[in-house]
Amino acid sequence: HSSKISAILEDPGSGLIHWEDMLTGEFDSQRLDSQPLPKALFHPVPSWLVDQKNVDDIKKDFLEWIYRSGNLKIIANTKLKLFGTPEMSEADFRRKALEAVEDAVKVEVEKAGSTYDTKIASLERKIESQELDVKAAESSVKQRRLETFATGGSALIGMLSGRKRSITGTLSKNRMASAAKDKLEAEQTTLQQYMEQLEELKQAKVDVEKEVRDKWEGIADEISEITIKPTKSNIFSDIFAAAWLPYYLVDVDGKKMELPAFKR
Repeated sequence: HSSKISAILEDPGSGLIHWEDMLTGEFDSQRLDSQPLPKALFHPVPSWLVDQKNVDDIKKDFLEWIYRSGNLKIIANTKLKLFGTPEMSEADFRRKALEAVEDAVKVEVEKAGSTYDTKIASLERKIESQELDVKAAESSVKQRRLETFATGGSALIGMLSGRKRSITGTLSKNRMASAAKDKLEAEQTTLQQYMEQLEELKQAKVDVEKEVRDKWEGIADEISEITIKPTKSNIFSDIFAAAWLPYYLVDVDGKKMELPAFKR
């Protein structure tokens, strides 16, 4: 940020110069005329401009005054490391702060959630595989039930027909059916555990994202005003010179009067 400060000093007087009372609007050096208008009259050069050392001291005093009083006040959000400009309104700065918070939350949420996304994806693959194991175990149970039923029916027919049949095969089928049932229950338990772990991971992700948003809540509103002091090395003198200010010489009721032909 840069700005121009202009002042017109008509009489330094004695003692401290109050430069704040000498200030003009932003000065355009292109509007200075190097040649006077025809028939222009000039007042004599004041004595204080004849002394070069005095003029140099006045210039130094003006630059020193700028250094002492040229502070800039800007709005800032130190937590966001966000700083406005002297012309920026608080409403515009607040919008900028909200955008910065939204960007920060998005980055942090994605970073925090990516770990859980990896774990969730891995567990979902396990669940898909486990669901296949459960289906395979269910098929095995159905198959063992059919075999047990067929073996038991054959033994019953043998008993009714008077033929002797060994019960070893029937007992073996029953044991296999029981083992298939136990395996199904184990596979179903494992699947249920995976499902519960998945819900826990999803909830943990939601909780972490909420913690991130809660942490950033209200930070956009932490707006303060800070003062920036200029450095002497950044203060430059563009024009410091003697100039004649234009006046109109008018006749009012026979009296000569000077009316300013310029605006400060």
